[in-house]
Amino acid sequence: LHGNRLSDDGLKYLVNALQAHPKISSLDVGDCDLTDDGLQQICILLPPEEGKTCLHTLTLTGNNNITQMGWSYLAIAIAASSRLRNLYLDYNKIGNYGTGVLAVAMAASATLEKVDFEGCGITESGAELLFDVVANYPTSLKDINLADNDVSEELQEQIKQCLIDDDIEDEDDDSQAA
Repeated sequence: LHGNRLSDDGLKYLVNALQAHPKISSLDVGDCDLTDDGLQQICILLPPEEGKTCLHTLTLTGNNNITQMGWSYLAIAIAASSRLRNLYLDYNKIGNYGTGVLAVAMAASATLEKVDFEGCGITESGAELLFDVVANYPTSLKDINLADNDVSEELQEQIKQCLIDDDIEDEDDDSQAA
């Protein structure tokens, strides 16, 4: 559906249809002119339900009408009960506030492995929140993309190194358990 001018009204119909097809695990609604209302509809699909495969991959690339409130809805849904593994948020107007609420969700998520924040208007202070999450909290995160933001290469490398170190520690824990 990427690039279709679905908008919030079209998304309501899509969400109803997706709820009737419980095996859908990936949704790409990038560049679909979504707003906070549309994102709130998508959040309905995130919690796992008995007999239903929940979303594992969500692409929201380039939906520039989503505000801080919309990113807050998404963060709550992820933190509360999502099984999401891959989240593509590139080229949205997320900024540092949105990064902060999503950082809380990332810390709470037991399944989120990849988050793409490319070109999201994040500065050093927003990236420091992400660094705090990966440095101080156990997560499943393996990759955070911060390209095309106002974030120093040094801080991006520190975040990547924490993710690598966590991955190595997880492998060591697995081998000791065997």
